[in-house]
Amino acid sequence: MTKRKIIIGVLVAAALFSMVEATLRNKKINDLPDTAAPVEFSTFYLARYPSEKFEAIKYNGREYAYYGYESRPLLSWEIGECFAYHEDSRRFYTLTGTDDYIADIYMDYAVHEAVFYRALDTIGKDIKTPGYITSGMEYRADIEEGIVIWE
Repeated sequence: MTKRKIIIGVLVAAALFSMVEATLRNKKINDLPDTAAPVEFSTFYLARYPSEKFEAIKYNGREYAYYGYESRPLLSWEIGECFAYHEDSRRFYTLTGTDDYIADIYMDYAVHEAVFYRALDTIGKDIKTPGYITSGMEYRADIEEGIVIWE
């Protein structure tokens, strides 16, 4: 009987934690701060692909390009400040614990999905990637062989 009570207690605690975390995450994402500005896009080229033009996002003196997507939903304490937005559907956030990545969170879905951008000055460098980020590797899906810029 004691094992059953412990298991039930753990399950109830996990369910409560999940509900509280989801509420905190959604509040953080849904509240657009007054300090957020329209996102600033830029263009860059790579020596390996001189005929291809790539899009990046400028933030805090650095440029960030698409890197990957979430392997699991971000937790509220992993999301930093919202620094920019694009129309009503996208918001850009810093991430706690890393300056080398930013999150682009889509607001149009019931579940807010994030994609991640990596700082261009980290190309060719071995940096720590948070466990919740899965590399998409291919920058452009419209090109048959794909383009990998992070090696």
